[in-house]
Amino acid sequence: MKKIITLGLSGLFFLPSVTSAAETYFFYEHSYATENRIHSDNFGLLHEQGDAWFKIKIDFYGKNKDTAFDEVVSNSYSFFSGYHFHLNNQLTLSPSLQARFYSGGTSGEGTPGEMGDSQTAGARYTPGLMLAWQAAEPLSLYTQYRYDYRKLARGRAGKGEQLNRHRHRYEVGARYQLLENLALRYKAYWHKADYVLTDNKKHDYQQDIYIDWQVNPAWQLNVGAQDVAKSAQEGGREALLKTGVTYTF
Repeated sequence: MKKIITLGLSGLFFLPSVTSAAETYFFYEHSYATENRIHSDNFGLLHEQGDAWFKIKIDFYGKNKDTAFDEVVSNSYSFFSGYHFHLNNQLTLSPSLQARFYSGGTSGEGTPGEMGDSQTAGARYTPGLMLAWQAAEPLSLYTQYRYDYRKLARGRAGKGEQLNRHRHRYEVGARYQLLENLALRYKAYWHKADYVLTDNKKHDYQQDIYIDWQVNPAWQLNVGAQDVAKSAQEGGREALLKTGVTYTF
């Protein structure tokens, strides 16, 4: 059975790996928002020790439109941990916990993918539970629930702004092994919150599609796109175009 590894809020990576006592992954991803025209990046390390795993991730974005790696503004730092319980040869239950700390931004444009409060300093705590099913040799399916508790920094929040925020996140996904070294992934999310997510509404959805190319046992290349909300205050959707790489130590 292929291991299913959570690598970030931008997405779930299904990484095939051989059985080993410990493995470490370095990952990097660059994004471009087609409507807001903001570049963003994330990178970090994932370490597996048997069925337990721990991850650190940094997200940042550029201050100016249409320019990558220019006047970079730090956005958030994340810490994750989890464990895989193998119920049988096909089913795996994986509880997880994430802590994400936002430094706050200065561009005023908002960061695609975390509409509503991504540019306000504070913290987010997210427990989650995922059930994965190896349906057939080339096909893996999963469903996941995550609960967000978001606390804005009191000194940085606007006047009358809601400090404590809560969001329910429902997610389903699939991975299909097209070729020995080529896989297709799809994910769909639905979010419900007690604060505005998009178009002045307290619910939202998102879709992701990725192609993963295993170049060799150490290197994997990833390309994809995400369908996300364009703004918290206005309607409309945009695509986040993604390119990334994962290196296994």
